[in-house]
Amino acid sequence: MLKLLCSIRAWRNAIRVRRAYHRAFADIEEKVRRLVYSDGQIVVRSGPFEGMKLADVRWWGCAVPCWLGVYEEELHDIIEQIVSNAYTDIIDVGCADGYYAVGLALRMPKSNVWAYDTDFAARMNTRKNQKLNKCGSNLYVDGKLNPKRPPPMGERVAVICDIEGGEYELLNPSSTNWLAKADILVELHSKGESITERIELMRGRFGSTHTIMQIVEQKRDIAKIARYLGINSCEDILAEAVNEHRSEQQFWLWMTSKTANDVN
Repeated sequence: MLKLLCSIRAWRNAIRVRRAYHRAFADIEEKVRRLVYSDGQIVVRSGPFEGMKLADVRWWGCAVPCWLGVYEEELHDIIEQIVSNAYTDIIDVGCADGYYAVGLALRMPKSNVWAYDTDFAARMNTRKNQKLNKCGSNLYVDGKLNPKRPPPMGERVAVICDIEGGEYELLNPSSTNWLAKADILVELHSKGESITERIELMRGRFGSTHTIMQIVEQKRDIAKIARYLGINSCEDILAEAVNEHRSEQQFWLWMTSKTANDVN
């Protein structure tokens, strides 16, 4: 009974959150639909997943930066590195609606992509995007990663982690030894403390086993985005469209395993 009640509560919360997003972002999404997607099909317009189809569903936040391919533009070079490294396995924890999971499954058909999210609507939308792009054979969607019982993995693993502060519990090599050989891209959240303290915590955990690159959110070049999208007359709409609505400046760490990269 308790499990059923928790499940019902999770469904209600997911629906409530999606309705809030709809109220917040419906106007800009409709403007971009009319401007860019007159044929109705949402296709990523640029970036590492250019050409990927996206279901027109309620996303985790505003969907438009993903549609245009400028979502987390600071990470585009890292994503290209991940693709070129041909990992045997990608573990995407906090996959949201599948932007990275489906995109990497498409670009890395010989790799297994394991996508996890505790939000049922996120998993449902990930599966919709998986089906839309016909990448069913190498993408697996589940609810929660148990780091002590990871999926069957090969020799070369990359982890992508965005779980709203849960990264500090999950990414702990002292209790999860396979992380020492994994390359890890993690979005950091302050969780009530200064982001500097959070960064130092992760450096303390992984500094001996990983080479660590810090990445900081940058201001978008609206004129440049307008030029390569070919919609130069609508920069005011684009300025609103590429806004990721973050509450504070975002930081990521790209941590590459010294052991794994020395071997390979």
